[in-house]
Amino acid sequence: SPTVGRQPSHILERVPRVVNPFGLRPFAPGMCGHAGMALTAVSLFPIRLIVLIVAVLIAGALAVLATIGADGSKPLNAARRLLLHPIQWLARVALWCLGYWRIPVTRPNAVQGV
Repeated sequence: SPTVGRQPSHILERVPRVVNPFGLRPFAPGMCGHAGMALTAVSLFPIRLIVLIVAVLIAGALAVLATIGADGSKPLNAARRLLLHPIQWLARVALWCLGYWRIPVTRPNAVQGV
């Protein structure tokens, strides 16, 4: 029957050790690091939180106004689509509040011969 346990030493000698890039590294900021985090927590975080809440509330209100009483089997008319247009900018503001400046979109190349 096979045994489960440590690898034989001759296999371990041939396999190089690699540092795990996803492993946790110790986080030890200095005095300036702690001061910067405290300043950010007191000033920037509340501003971003308030802007995030306002953006989500406005986007939700616009979505409700644009779709209230709409027939789900037909496309929205121009006036309703116009109400939905600012939601993409409000979503961009919400992402900024969460710390995302830009999200790169990579599209695969078109398949040749199709």
